[in-house]
Amino acid sequence: MSNVQRRMLPMIMRSMLSVLFGFTMCVPLLHAESQTGDQKLFVGTWKLVSTEEKLRDGHTRPYSDVGAKGRGLLMYSEDGHMCVAMMDPARPQWRNDENPTDAEKISAAGFASYCGTYKVDEKKHLMVHYPDISFSPNFVGSTQERPYRFEGKRLIYSAVVPEGEVERWTIVWEKVSDFQ
Repeated sequence: MSNVQRRMLPMIMRSMLSVLFGFTMCVPLLHAESQTGDQKLFVGTWKLVSTEEKLRDGHTRPYSDVGAKGRGLLMYSEDGHMCVAMMDPARPQWRNDENPTDAEKISAAGFASYCGTYKVDEKKHLMVHYPDISFSPNFVGSTQERPYRFEGKRLIYSAVVPEGEVERWTIVWEKVSDFQ
């Protein structure tokens, strides 16, 4: 390497680092710019407000997994990942965290959760979740479609069920923060 090349090397390295730094700073902005209108609305953290199943006989009830006072969080990131967890806060506590009884383990079943990726179909008003991990083994690798609508700071998922005891289900979430 010549003396000129040796003197130029630090300048070239600094220039390359500046370009690389600039690029890494712009990638999140480019991704945010590519998001659609509704997709931008989803990004952030949502708190569970309510769950409801309308039965064919006209009665209503909350989801059995979460009960009447269910608690939960739903999160959507800009990069297309999501995670949801819901629980029944009335679940009994275990006497021994290190060694719960079989009955105590069964009582903890008032819980639902999964995480994975998502896509928004704005034309159909459909959120699609693709779970990678889940409390329920059958959810892993499945496609979970959620018809949606927005009402102010609320996100409402609701759909008609073609057969069975439940005629329609509804889950209401309220936005608590944006990831910005």
